[in-house]
This record gives sequence, structure tokens and C-alpha cells, in this order.
Amino acid sequence: MRIQLGKGNKLTDWSPAPEDMATDTQFSRLEQTVDSISGQITKKLDSEIYDSFVQQTEKSLSSKISQGVYDNNNKIIDERFSSVTQTVSGVQTQVNDNKKNISTVTQLANGLQTRLSNAEGSISTLTQTATSLQSTIKGVRDDLDGLEIGGTNILIGTTSEIRTRTFSGWSDFVSNSANLNIPIEPGETYTFRAYIESDKNNSVNVGVMARLMTSPGNGNTTGRKEFSDLTIKPGEKGYSVITFTVPSGFHYLNPFTIRANSNSGSNGSNQKVSYKNEKLEIGSKATDWSPAVEDMATQSQISQLATDINLRVKKGDTITQINIDGQNSSVLIDGKYVHITGQTKIDNGVIKTLMVADGTIINSKKIGNLAVDSAKLADASVTNAKIKSLRADKIDGGIINGNSVTVKVTNGKQELRLDDTGLESVDSNGNVRIHLGVRNLAGKGQSDPSTLRFFSGSGSVSAGVGMNVNDTFVIGSSSDKVAMEFYSGKNTINYGQRFRFVPHDIDSGQYLDVFAISNTGGQGKEICLRSPIANTGYIGSVSYPFWRVYSANIHETSTIENKTNISDCTVQKSYDVISSLDIKRYQIKGKNGNGVGEWKFGIVAEEAPEEILDDTGKAVSLYSFISHNANVTQDQIKIIDSLKEQNEQLVLKIASLEERLNKLEAA
Repeated sequence: MRIQLGKGNKLTDWSPAPEDMATDTQFSRLEQTVDSISGQITKKLDSEIYDSFVQQTEKSLSSKISQGVYDNNNKIIDERFSSVTQTVSGVQTQVNDNKKNISTVTQLANGLQTRLSNAEGSISTLTQTATSLQSTIKGVRDDLDGLEIGGTNILIGTTSEIRTRTFSGWSDFVSNSANLNIPIEPGETYTFRAYIESDKNNSVNVGVMARLMTSPGNGNTTGRKEFSDLTIKPGEKGYSVITFTVPSGFHYLNPFTIRANSNSGSNGSNQKVSYKNEKLEIGSKATDWSPAVEDMATQSQISQLATDINLRVKKGDTITQINIDGQNSSVLIDGKYVHITGQTKIDNGVIKTLMVADGTIINSKKIGNLAVDSAKLADASVTNAKIKSLRADKIDGGIINGNSVTVKVTNGKQELRLDDTGLESVDSNGNVRIHLGVRNLAGKGQSDPSTLRFFSGSGSVSAGVGMNVNDTFVIGSSSDKVAMEFYSGKNTINYGQRFRFVPHDIDSGQYLDVFAISNTGGQGKEICLRSPIANTGYIGSVSYPFWRVYSANIHETSTIENKTNISDCTVQKSYDVISSLDIKRYQIKGKNGNGVGEWKFGIVAEEAPEEILDDTGKAVSLYSFISHNANVTQDQIKIIDSLKEQNEQLVLKIASLEERLNKLEAA
């Protein structure tokens, strides 16, 4: 069995230790025979070098008779030692050279590494570019989140008017019972805020609190989680705000506008707190108060048929309406209150002057001259009436008949028309400028779509807003003469399952698709921008690149199914590419042509080999650039490993030579 322990990370063939190759027995045999020593050394050491050396030594020993010969032999031996020393030095120099070469190789490796570092710098630059994309995407995402921020107030029955509550002891106060057990989504972020004024005589801090529950009305401490902000001190006022993300397993929320524990205070009774502007919204930032959609649910409707017109306003459960029935020649006014101001003249009823304060007429009577302070009409029928002028708040005049309704201003320059096509607004030139009705663009009386259309001054071009029978809400115009712009002083919010942007003249089936996609871990949904066709689409262009793109990660699809014409790249090809590179130091040009931003290091496309350029020849393909560097790096690693092995062998040979020299000196 042979055991060997050596320095380095390469396994070599077994050889004895230098101590085992030079023993006292062998030195004693030196005195006996030179041939024996010669044979022994020849077996132990390199025969090609030391056979010649021993032969010279053997000749020197054979002429060791006279002093002159002895001296001469000593001189020869000294020269041989010098030669050997020089040879060792030469080997050592050669080793040093090899080390330098290795160093050079190392320097080449370092240079390559520098290039790799440059490549990594490019990667870093690429990473920075990718980070910029993320930042842009995050920016876009922040914008989208910003669209959520300032969204709908989830709480019902809130108000901007100050309200006051007095309590004693604990106070977990929900301002409206309709806001109990609000459904919430795990993983969603909510912000709850209210304006609070705490009386100076109060004894404890107050603020808002959100109680999250696993089930509706769960009061157990094990089935709930609370977030609070009790920062409003006695005598202070301001907003109390909490932002929280719903943990897994919690599905309901009770929002407490006032949370306090006055049991421990010196003035535990009659604590007084005023509040207003409660708002619970999705997002991580509190925004200005606005009422819930349910609190603003006022609907108005104008229904027009060939023989009937109905104007209806609904808020909550209250409906107020005016119905004009041309077929039955009837007018219905339905509301909780009907208020008619000014003078009212009823010709067929022969009421010339009438003031009714309170009265009831139940039979057919004729009143020649009657002043009524208060009157109740249980049933009245007007068969023929001409109203020359009717003033009811903002109504100055009007013409009503069974087929159409026209409302004109005093000078007759503009008017509103109600006919079988809908409601139209006509300008002073007689052109229809606005149309509200159920019709298509080709003519009137159609069932698709219902639209609100706006016409140009000449009336030849229009754009509309409408809903068709396919449940599609359409805004815009198909005319190539119409442009569209959106302006908003604050956030513009678009909610939808998916957003698609389709420019004109794009290839069929292509568009920008924005939707929600499951993240890598499959634990949630994140925004995704993509083209519906693989390997299509651009972000920026050669002539109009983005300034920065930030990203936490960037991946180039590299599956074999996305590649064709695959072949090997030789190492020499990669060496040629890397060797031809000319690294420059530069800045990016700004709008005025001057350098902007940090100094960069890289190549100029016009001076670079085509193997690392894109198909335009103006941009660098970093993936190709890195791949050539990787190919050269692999080859350099092989060269370094080979040089290391050669160096280890040279070290062993030097050690063997030194041992032989030591033996010769001892002889």
C-alpha cells in the first residue's frame, strides 16, 4: 500500500519523500564504489540529466592523484556547481518566468477578468439598465397603485360635518352600523383615517382602530387582530391614520372611528370626542375624504318613446319624476314636494286670481274670483290649457305637444329638442351639436347603440359615448378626422380585467397587453406587460432609447424551442472577438449634445465586431458579448490549470536537483 500527502489541489503519481531518497547507507556506499553510487543515483533521479553529470563527476574522481590535478578537478567541480547553480537559477528563473507567465496568464486572466469585470460592469450596467426598467415599471406600478390610492371610500354614511360622541370607560365606536363586518382580502393593504378633536378635559388618548376578524362578529381574542393609532391627546386635534396589510386567514373588518380606554383615567366619565371625514380605502396612503359611492347614488334618467316622455331622478328610495304621455294627453308630476313659484293661470278652470292657503275641492265648482291661501286638490282634470309663460325656478318658457318638445332660449338662437330620435341640442346655425338617444350612426330609431354624441361645428364629424347591445361601452369616433385627449388635474383611474392598446397600422394580432399574472411563487398577482405574439415588440428604439431602465431581475429567454440554426462557437472565434475590442471611456449625449450622467466604459458599435452587435449594427448584444467572454474564460482556466501542473512538476525537479547537489557536496 502506498500513501502520499502533498501540497496543491492536483493528484500526482506516488514518489518517495526527499528524506527517503538520501540515506546514510547510501553515503557510506559512496566511499566504496563510484559505480554503485552512479547506479543508485541514476535509479533515483532523472537519468537524462544526471547520467552525464555523474560521468563528469566520475572523470573528476578518476584523476584525483596530484595536487594540480586535484585543484584542477576542484575547479571543474566548482564550475560544475556553478553550472548547476546557474542551471538551478536558470530553472528558478524559468520557474520565475513561469510564475510571471502565470502572472501574465493571471494578468491575462485578470485582464480577462477586467474584461469580465467590464462584462460584469456591462452586466452591472445591464443590471442598472434592468433596474431602471423596474423603476420605470415600478413607476408605472406606483402610478397604477397611485390610481388605487385616492379611490373609493369603503365606509358608508360618513360626512365632512363635525359630529360629537360622549362616552365612559372603553370606547370601540363604529360611526355607522352598516360598516360592521366589512369583507376584506388577505394580502391587501388598507388605510383608515379620521379627523378627531379630543376635549381638553379628557383623560386618555384616542384614535382610530381596525379590528380584523376570521369570521363576522368574532369577538374572541384568538380570532381577531387589531391595528390602532391612539395619538390624539386631550386638547389636541388632527388626523389619526393607520395603514395595515391583511394577514392570511382574516376576512372581515370592523373600523372603529373612536378607540379609547378611559377606565384608568382620573376622569373616566363623560369623555367627549368630535370626529369627521372617516375614510377607509385600499392602498398605503391616506387621501382626501370623499363619500362612499352608495352615499352619492343619485340617478337621473330620461326615457323617450313615440308617445311618452319620462324624466326621473332617484336618490336612495326616493323617486321624483315628470311623465308626459302624448297618447293619453297627460302629464304626471310625482315627488315628495312640488313647488311652483310666480303667477299661475288656469284658463279652462277659469281661475283668474287664486290664492289657496288651505282648502279641499271635491266637487265640480266654478270659481270666478278666489284667493286661496292653502289648498289640497284630491282630483283635478285640465282638458285644455294654454300657458303663455310658465316660470318654475329656472324654466322661462317652453312648447310642449304630443309629438315633440322644444325648449328655446329667449332670443331663439339655441334650442333643445325632444323627438322620436332622442334629445338634441341645436346651435344658432341650426346644426345639431349634441344628441342623446337610442340610434346608430347611420340613422334614427335603431336599437344599437344608445349614445351621447357630440358634433363638430359643421355637424359632419362626431364622437360619442355609448353602450351597445353586446354590453360594450364605447368612447370615441371611427373618423380619421377626430383626435382624442384626456386631461385630469389629479389621478386618472382606469379599472378593468385587462387593458389592450392597439395602434393603427400594426400587424394583425399584435397589441400591448396589460394584465395581472401569478408571481413566481404563485402566492399573488402582479402586473404584466407583454405582446400576445412571442418574440415581438420593442421598448424604445435604436434612435430613441430610454434613458434608464431599472429592474431587480432581467432574464433572456434561452430555451432551445426559441432557437434555430444552433452550432458550436470555437474558442478561437471568441478570442478573435475579445482581442478586437477597443474599450472606450465616454458619456451619453443629452438633449443639447453635451455629455450627461456618469462616465461609462464600453465599446463603440461602429468599431466593434459584428458578432456582438444586434441586427441594426448600432446596439450591442450583451448576451453575445458575455458568452464570448465566458468562452475565453473557460479556455484561460484550462491554461492556468496546465501551467499550475507544470509548475508543480518543476518544483519537484528542483527539489530533486537540490538533493543531488547536497549529496555531491557531501561526497
